[in-house]
Amino acid sequence: MMKTDKFTDYLDTYSGRELLKKHSLEEYGIWTVRGEDSNCDLGGPHYMPELGIFEGTLYHVIKTGVELPGFWQWGSGGDFTKVEIKKV
Repeated sequence: MMKTDKFTDYLDTYSGRELLKKHSLEEYGIWTVRGEDSNCDLGGPHYMPELGIFEGTLYHVIKTGVELPGFWQWGSGGDFTKVEIKKV
């Protein structure tokens, strides 16, 4: 059985491709990682659990995030969002 590379698997998803349109892998920041919605159909409630908030380059955050329990549920994976902190 061949071991898959979860990092590459994520970048091949729609979410991964869209993320790289907005951010580079070298971009440093604070990122929220959410797990995949376990409800893959159109009915019922939907929820993407927060798996953590991480600081570092997007590359390292993705490498960490795709290994977290709950990131993958049925194959599409969770998501990564850059946190924009605003001073008041």
